[in-house]
Amino acid sequence: MLVDVDDYIVWEGLNELLWGSTKPQRVSQGMYLIQGFNLNHAITPIVKSEYPMSGFMELMDIQDIDERLTKLRESFERRDELKLPDDYGVCDSVEQFKELYLEVLTNDPRQLVVSLTRVGKEEQSDWGGWRWHKWGTYVGTKYPQHEYLYDEDDTIMEVYCFHIYEVSV
Repeated sequence: MLVDVDDYIVWEGLNELLWGSTKPQRVSQGMYLIQGFNLNHAITPIVKSEYPMSGFMELMDIQDIDERLTKLRESFERRDELKLPDDYGVCDSVEQFKELYLEVLTNDPRQLVVSLTRVGKEEQSDWGGWRWHKWGTYVGTKYPQHEYLYDEDDTIMEVYCFHIYEVSV
């Protein structure tokens, strides 16, 4: 289930310094548009898992490598079967993310929260900048042709990076 975390967001200090006065904006139940890429820093006390969909970090406690790989494969199969999203990735819009995942996240028994960060082509430098491969699977409908967002044609003017967290509120 998607849960709101407004009452748990810590904004003073480092977060305000990093992101300025722009606090995370609630766009829907349990979904926030943020300026930076790490909502977990603003809700640290309530974060239960930064990777709830894959269960990858929880598998690190398993010492036997064969057992760990088997369980990892099983978790990916389960995720595919239930049509769960990756823990993080890239989509074309907030609306697209909702269309793809709102139902499955709402029906999940765990307490989940989603952060979305807009990355605009107009904000990119002609040297360096935002690259596709660093932000997870692209689930959008466009056809990226270049490594950098800046170099894409005008059919791709913005994308949204998403990250799903399990929380305890």
